[in-house]
Amino acid sequence: NYDRKFIDLSSAPKSDINLEELSLHQSCTNKAQKYACIFVHYDKDSLISSDCVHHIEKLSEYCDVFFVSSSELLETLPEEVRKIKPFCKQILIRENSGYDFGCWSHVIRNNYGQLCEYEGVLLANDSNWGPLDDFSDTFVKIKQLLTEVDFIGLTASTTPSWHLQSFFVIYSKRVFNSSYFKQHWFNIGILNTKFDIIMTYEVDWSNRLKRLGFIGTSLYGDSSTANNPTHVDWKNLIKNNYPYLKKELIRDNPLRIDLHELPTILSSYKRDWQYCILDYLKRYNKEESDIAKSLQPNNLTHEQSAKNK
Repeated sequence: NYDRKFIDLSSAPKSDINLEELSLHQSCTNKAQKYACIFVHYDKDSLISSDCVHHIEKLSEYCDVFFVSSSELLETLPEEVRKIKPFCKQILIRENSGYDFGCWSHVIRNNYGQLCEYEGVLLANDSNWGPLDDFSDTFVKIKQLLTEVDFIGLTASTTPSWHLQSFFVIYSKRVFNSSYFKQHWFNIGILNTKFDIIMTYEVDWSNRLKRLGFIGTSLYGDSSTANNPTHVDWKNLIKNNYPYLKKELIRDNPLRIDLHELPTILSSYKRDWQYCILDYLKRYNKEESDIAKSLQPNNLTHEQSAKNK
């Protein structure tokens, strides 16, 4: 996965993550929102792109945002960090140790006491473009459900067993304040392989919470039959107010999903997502891919072009 820089560490032993802080900005001290969000960022060029700023700004309408980046060079780029300061409670730049789960763990360990005060704590990352419109539908659903269930994701997968996909999961105060949750997240370590990371910290974690009696659910898609829904069912998800488009789907499309309707769907939004996606694909040397060509302005239909002007 390009975004997360997973590599094979099969010969390396399991060890604790590095908790060194390269840079820490505390933007404000007061609790302003009902929910907290720990938002993980990684960019190979150490940029905070315009769509990432949009993502954080929209999250800040519902959450106090604790931003954490494993793009280590951001420490030397204050002009990049400045873009998100108005929307973040805290900004941490750290060594790329433990990937997303290491980032979430680091912030939880550093801020556990104050995070316990929130009605819910959201763990999210930048592996999607979005929200394509806004988060209103998502957080209306969360508000309705969080009194009845304990942890909520946007989507679930049944491969290899039921679990919430980790890019957006919110935990109720009941779960977050439990001794089991604290023990788990204070002991996130460096595992040997990408497979170990996914199985231990995504698949097994959901199942362990369920065995403890906590109730989990997903907001979008059919969680009983879902198999990588952010790829396979991307179009139906978006039609049902799902807020995201998966970067891996557009960049690599490993399952060879039909994307011919994507330009038309994106043109229905106010934000110029075509530009954001094309800029990203160019930075990943994918500007000559079929999907990039289909998103070029000269390939849009007359109706789409008129709308984007």
